[in-house]
Amino acid sequence: MNKILLTGATGFIGSNIYSYLKKKNYRLLCPSRKKYKNPDFIHCDLSHNIFKKIDFKFDAILHCASISPIQYKKQTYKDYLQNNVRTTKNLIKFANKKKINKFFYLSSISAYGDVLDQKLDRRSKINNPDHYGRSKLISENLLLDDKNYFKSFIIRLPGVVGKKSKRNWLTKIFKEIKKNKSLDIYNPHEYFNNCIHVSDLFHLLDSFLKSSTFKYNDYITIGSKENMKIIEVVKLMIKLTKSTSKINIKKINKNSFTISNHYAIKNYKYSPSKTSEVINQFVKENI
Repeated sequence: MNKILLTGATGFIGSNIYSYLKKKNYRLLCPSRKKYKNPDFIHCDLSHNIFKKIDFKFDAILHCASISPIQYKKQTYKDYLQNNVRTTKNLIKFANKKKINKFFYLSSISAYGDVLDQKLDRRSKINNPDHYGRSKLISENLLLDDKNYFKSFIIRLPGVVGKKSKRNWLTKIFKEIKKNKSLDIYNPHEYFNNCIHVSDLFHLLDSFLKSSTFKYNDYITIGSKENMKIIEVVKLMIKLTKSTSKINIKKINKNSFTISNHYAIKNYKYSPSKTSEVINQFVKENI
């Protein structure tokens, strides 16, 4: 039975991963700044010294904890360094000391900054990322250092949706649709697959955790399968919710892009859901 140190287990993605791994009989320990009666949780601030609190070895670390630019609108770059980068540094130090073999990190496509390509893939150019994206990129580089004892695997996530999901375009639009509000839509005829359902992330992580020959030190981009036009995405959500929301088409001088799954599918057997399936499942969970 694998023993996993899971960070961010109180957030949307982390809490869903926690529930999934518990059902799969993984043994979990989840650091948290708040105190919980659940024995799987330990009161611990990862931005400070964690060794006094956690004194045993794990098979893997799954690092989901992070602050985001929407959740913390007034945060400075120093705040992101403190919460995102320092936390990662402390976990790296811990992993090296305890000789942990596997380290998984949930990063973000925000690491790319302003995307200029029509299709984003793992090798796309980094272009002026914001404070949040820079903190993710710095953390990634620390994890990919060959001097580390462990091998790391980094997933640059798009918007992740599911029951009570937060802080992404689909979730924001869906909330407006539920309230029958008028919607401002940009680049309506551009294609979209910049989302995954959280369950697709479960299956990908589960396959890595079960691997007995983990030799990766890599990163991937992932999205849903089969692009849909942005206008079709919005109309589908309106139809599924039986909303009376009206669509206003707006002009914007900003690039729209889709995400390439090619590398993840070819090298890691990633099996994404169709964009329409992701939307259907997301809406049904939240109506």
